[in-house]
Amino acid sequence: MRGLKVIELPQDRIDKVLSLSDPYDDFDYWSWTMSPIYRAEDEKVKATAGQFYDYGASKGIGHTPSAEATENFLKSNHLYVGEIAERMKDWLYWKANRKHRRLDEWEARQETAKDAKSIEDVLNLKK
Repeated sequence: MRGLKVIELPQDRIDKVLSLSDPYDDFDYWSWTMSPIYRAEDEKVKATAGQFYDYGASKGIGHTPSAEATENFLKSNHLYVGEIAERMKDWLYWKANRKHRRLDEWEARQETAKDAKSIEDVLNLKK
């Protein structure tokens, strides 16, 4: 963005350029926020998530639920807790500020994907 300002591009044009990444940013944040739920060992949790959004039938980028719809789903199903709630806050912060709230966690999300946690791990519900 700094480069766009250096060449004195008007703010409305900067906003237009930045908006091109919105569907990709939303997909990345949605995937990161919801990954513990879709990896749940609890079939009821996965079924509930599947009713909200059928991950297997995903059409990909640009077709995931909005941040607001996702937040409402999480809260109404008592899943807005712990790291899931923090990731949701991160997503909303990104949408409002175009900055990462927890940059270290955001940057590490790909590196830690192989160690992905289920909701049971996130909530410390392992038997």
